[in-house]
Amino acid sequence: MPDGVKVAGASTAGYVDNPPPVIEEPATPRAVYTPLDGPLPVRAVVNTHGHSDHAFGNARFRPAPIWGHTRAATMVRDTGARQLAAATAAVPELADRLREILGLKQRYQVGMIGAGKIGSALAQTHPRTEVIVVDDASVDDSREVIRGYGNRVTPVLQPKNAGQGAAFNSGFAASRGEVVLFLDADDWLYPQAAARVLAAFVPGVAKVHFRLDLVDAEGKVIDLFPAPEVAFDDGDVVPRLLSTGRYETSVTSGNAFTRAALSAVLPVPEEDYRLSADGYLVTVAPFHGRVASIEDPLGAYVVHGANNWVAVAGKGLGARFRRSVEHDFSRYEALRRKATERGLAVTPGLGLRDPLHLTYRLGSLSLDPPNHPVPGDSRAALALRGAWASRSARLPVGRRALLASWFLAVGVLPRPLAATLFTWRMLPETRPSGLGRVLQRVRAALR
Repeated sequence: MPDGVKVAGASTAGYVDNPPPVIEEPATPRAVYTPLDGPLPVRAVVNTHGHSDHAFGNARFRPAPIWGHTRAATMVRDTGARQLAAATAAVPELADRLREILGLKQRYQVGMIGAGKIGSALAQTHPRTEVIVVDDASVDDSREVIRGYGNRVTPVLQPKNAGQGAAFNSGFAASRGEVVLFLDADDWLYPQAAARVLAAFVPGVAKVHFRLDLVDAEGKVIDLFPAPEVAFDDGDVVPRLLSTGRYETSVTSGNAFTRAALSAVLPVPEEDYRLSADGYLVTVAPFHGRVASIEDPLGAYVVHGANNWVAVAGKGLGARFRRSVEHDFSRYEALRRKATERGLAVTPGLGLRDPLHLTYRLGSLSLDPPNHPVPGDSRAALALRGAWASRSARLPVGRRALLASWFLAVGVLPRPLAATLFTWRMLPETRPSGLGRVLQRVRAALR
């Protein structure tokens, strides 16, 4: 890295990274993040530890193979979010570039974790399960891992990294099953998942969603997702979509679709959905049939340090909120097109009755006002709308009241205090330990 020791030979050069001053000397991080260039070819990159500046080095040196010692993974898991918060607080203009690089990095991780996750798909008790594995032009050993499964899987090897939407499109084109589930690289399914999902697909159902165990990097179950107090929406969810722009559902790995529904809505617009392509599918698929729910967890949804690198304090968190607002706007466009096809009317101001969208929008405005994407928004107005929308949130009445109070607080408090409340809500690891315990008790009492 740029602060390291350069060891040069006749035809190769090595960079030995000394510990960067991001945490130890937060006043001097800028030099660490200077882009690294050199005239010699890079044969391989080895991360002996996990500091946040490595994101730039790893991205700069692709397509060279990127390797990491287990110590690097441990550091990312344990201190990644804190490191990134410190870096972007000291050099705010890094936030967008870091998120771009780290978002790409996460799509290249199949080789590290693929064996266990592919194995969970192959271990399904349902006898007729096909497994399609999409490699999105990884720079690690993903293709070697995939080849190791032989004819038990159908490989789809993308010629270039094109993102999640393109991976969905290519994987579906290679599949033959009448029910399709997109399994995210970090997650895994329990052996009975396919059989349980298939049993829920009665005539007229286009999509089945189910809960997932929320697990940490060690595989320890820490909660359910969605949380047990959050009620799924099911049946005909189109009226709720037309009214609010959202309904309560699961993440990528917690949704399955009929082939007929996917055939009607694919391809996913690839440029709009390099990330979070499941948002497109769960928005438009319900126009082709009802939604059914399974309350039991049928798999695991992993939350670890690497995931948290895209959710950082300060302007980095503001950028995350802004992108979530923009992602919602992309979904709303897809929703309007589908509604127009069906001759249905969409309520004006989609999102203004949705507490989650209002959270994103208020967070963007509170944490990064110069880059907020909606001119004319005000904190007070968004907070009032959020408090009002909380009345119809799919939560117990006590939790709805608590959510409404939170909206009012972030709307009237000074901006720095509001930013702290947003950080505590979105990044639980940043909460004071005593506050975390109190909130856990409150949550349990209000279920």
